[in-house]
Amino acid sequence: MRDGYIPPDLEALLRRADDAFTPFRTRLARARELPLPAVEPPDPERLRAAARQPDAPDELKAVDRAVCAGRATWRDVLSGRLDHLPEVAAFYRAAGERLVEARDEEVPVAAAPEEARRPAPPVDDWDDEPPQTFLRRGW
Repeated sequence: MRDGYIPPDLEALLRRADDAFTPFRTRLARARELPLPAVEPPDPERLRAAARQPDAPDELKAVDRAVCAGRATWRDVLSGRLDHLPEVAAFYRAAGERLVEARDEEVPVAAAPEEARRPAPPVDDWDDEPPQTFLRRGW
């Protein structure tokens, strides 16, 4: 067997696999270049105030009791350092469930900016990666 020889049937399968993953690799490379929007960090004081409202969820009130007992701080709760506490774990679990419920209710979202509504440009398969692959001869 020659060095670097790939049987034709295996080469065809590898080419099909490479062709199938090319759009994914292109989209992934472009997604990595997208700027992330600035997000304000959560305010511990606002969360504390929300926990003390009469209509606050029970899970949030439980976390507030843990903070008042000195077992936690709101800053640690928000940073994720206290996920091992049962109250905090229940709070995050309930918050996640509420987000899913809100999504399922199809709450209307504000209109997207004009740039986001434009159709995506056509995919140029070799724009984000080198044309040399193990499937092309002469690589």
